Amino acid sequence: MAKPRVFICSTYYDLKQTRENLSQFLTSLGYDPVRNEKGDIPYGNKDALETYCYKEVDNIDIFVSIIGGRFGSESKVSEWSVSNQELRTAISKGKQVYIFIDKSVDNEYGTYLLNKGNADTKYKYVDNVKIYQFLEEIHSLTTNNNIKTFESSSEIQDYLKEQFAGLFQSFLESSSKAKDVNLTNKLENLAERFEQLTHKIEGTNDAVNKTISTNQYITHPVVQRIASFMALRYGIWFDDYAKLNALLDAYRWKKDDNEDAYRWTHETSIAGSINVISVNKSLFDENGKLLPFDSIVAYDDAVRLVSEGTPQVQDDDLPF
Repeated sequence: MAKPRVFICSTYYDLKQTRENLSQFLTSLGYDPVRNEKGDIPYGNKDALETYCYKEVDNIDIFVSIIGGRFGSESKVSEWSVSNQELRTAISKGKQVYIFIDKSVDNEYGTYLLNKGNADTKYKYVDNVKIYQFLEEIHSLTTNNNIKTFESSSEIQDYLKEQFAGLFQSFLESSSKAKDVNLTNKLENLAERFEQLTHKIEGTNDAVNKTISTNQYITHPVVQRIASFMALRYGIWFDDYAKLNALLDAYRWKKDDNEDAYRWTHETSIAGSINVISVNKSLFDENGKLLPFDSIVAYDDAVRLVSEGTPQVQDDDLPF
């Protein structure tokens, strides 16, 4: 019996274990995983090796793309990496595509959008800014860009398990109702056109809403005060506690929360002194989302930067 073939696409060394876990998961479902490192792609001697990877996409049923912080090997046929070009090939051929982005990379993507014109901007979670440029291309697609973030391979497996079950249910339902082949084909074509039109409308609305939401937080007093505290030469953006914490962590601020406020500390050049950024927890909702601007809130008091002294170790206290 033929098995569905699933192409696993990613860079290798940084996502080696994730690829292995996903392969075992697919095998347990009775699917046939396709991985370059296992010799599942036949290579010839007439074309570049990457060309055979793109040709193999014709022979698979499902394409799973996993995007992390490494750009990988550059393609000889485009400006992107080989794994990027594999995904572009699958999308162009209309394959069933699932895209998973490392959560840290996705969080920093918002910072890239604000600073993509600034060549001096340094990014913590990727080794090449082309990764964010490629994500921008993927996000701009109106169809076949099913994108999810992940922190562990188990999250990828859980999501795919639900999606595969939905595909099978859809297949059973369509098979039972396909009494008139000609009528079914006409309905499917009409549904496809309607879906494309819907995606275009939703894509336009989502883009507008996202721009409005981003601008709202760029000018938010909490964002502006944090930016002034850090004396950065480029703009920052965050809309929840997780992104704020990731930003400060990237600049080596250490988390030191208390009951009322989120706090981060950073050593200064003055012995025995540290800088402390504190943000009142009441500025976020129960899910960690930054609340919209409120003219009643005293942001100068709720978001503060102070210097504190640290206790000096006396010679008598040294453990030797």
